[in-house]
Amino acid sequence: MSFDKRIENMEGNLTPKEAVIYWMQEAHQCDSLLAYGRWLMDQPEDVYPLIRLPKQVVAAVRARNKGTPDLRLRDQFYRVQKDVLFLYHLHNQVNLQALQEEEALHLRMELLNERLRSLIYHVAVVDGRRLEGLKLPDEVPAPRPRRRRRKKTTEEAELDQALTSWSAEEALLRGEILAFQEAERLISRRYFGGEDLLFPQSARTLHEVLEHLASARDLYRTMIDRRPPESEKELLRWVLEEPTMESPDLPTVALEDLAETRPDTGRTARTLAEHHVLMARAEALDALGERDASTRLVENWVRSRDS
Repeated sequence: MSFDKRIENMEGNLTPKEAVIYWMQEAHQCDSLLAYGRWLMDQPEDVYPLIRLPKQVVAAVRARNKGTPDLRLRDQFYRVQKDVLFLYHLHNQVNLQALQEEEALHLRMELLNERLRSLIYHVAVVDGRRLEGLKLPDEVPAPRPRRRRRKKTTEEAELDQALTSWSAEEALLRGEILAFQEAERLISRRYFGGEDLLFPQSARTLHEVLEHLASARDLYRTMIDRRPPESEKELLRWVLEEPTMESPDLPTVALEDLAETRPDTGRTARTLAEHHVLMARAEALDALGERDASTRLVENWVRSRDS
């Protein structure tokens, strides 16, 4: 990883936001937070962000107040250090969550894939049994007024429940990822000038899982669309490849789930962003030796969520 020479020339003029953004751009040359941590282990102490960033912003305060004794600048030193530590911990809060959930995301995706494979087989078996038990008359009877929908077998009812459950689980996982991405964008726009907060590997993981989910949804929709109609009369016409009625009975899996819809993640994203901001503020206070203030901040937030 290489350092931007511009930063060395600007270190005496960096605001907390600028200092953290430049540090992020350097750190993200490593593919992941873990890779960055391993790289840091071989670096001198001054390169560590919790040492480097506060020194940069304090130096900037001194540069703007040449000739002023440090004793008179203590309040400014405190403010800029608190700000830079807050932004640093906010960046880490977002990336630690992404890193901690990477393995779980892959496992949940694999589980959905396995369940979908099982459902495809189950659908084929259940629909095949219906077709095997269908009695073909010499002639297809003329259309009659629609009768009450036939009662499903236990196996068919369980299959419908499994299909609906898969769709709900897929939507839940997709919603969690989209909410996290939206929270990251909210934080980035508010505190980091729109800079990408995630290390490249974490960003790729989220993108890849969303792509896999889109492919699985397409397969799920195709499977549902190709199932035979529910009613015996429409099933018979379907088998004989005759025109069916305009609104044939389709399997009663939640058909609205088949449309491409984006989960409503706005509220969840805002709550998640608020949580990360609060925890970053608490960590910044703790790093400055204000443990009691840090604890009160978290306790007050928890009480406000419970009320």
